[in-house]
Amino acid sequence: MLFLSDNDVQRLITMREAIDAIEEAFKELYLGKAILPERTTLMLKNGSISQMSAYIEEANVAITKVFGIFPKNAKYNLPTTVATLLVYDIETEK
Repeated sequence: MLFLSDNDVQRLITMREAIDAIEEAFKELYLGKAILPERTTLMLKNGSISQMSAYIEEANVAITKVFGIFPKNAKYNLPTTVATLLVYDIETEK
């Protein structure tokens, strides 16, 4: 398993490359070569936790994003949104 920080990602891919990849993923979805189920969300008394998944046939990857939104964290000087992105290679499950 490989863990990448925000800084790692910023070093490895430019914003332009990220936008191009997202555009390509939407094309794949339009062509029926991607699966994008609806987001699920747990509404909590202090915020929410959501999960979004996708499968992109051309790239042969499945992706899950889990993120929490906790607006009251601002008064504790903590992030109000925290996310984790998991990317799986479908061939190797890595």
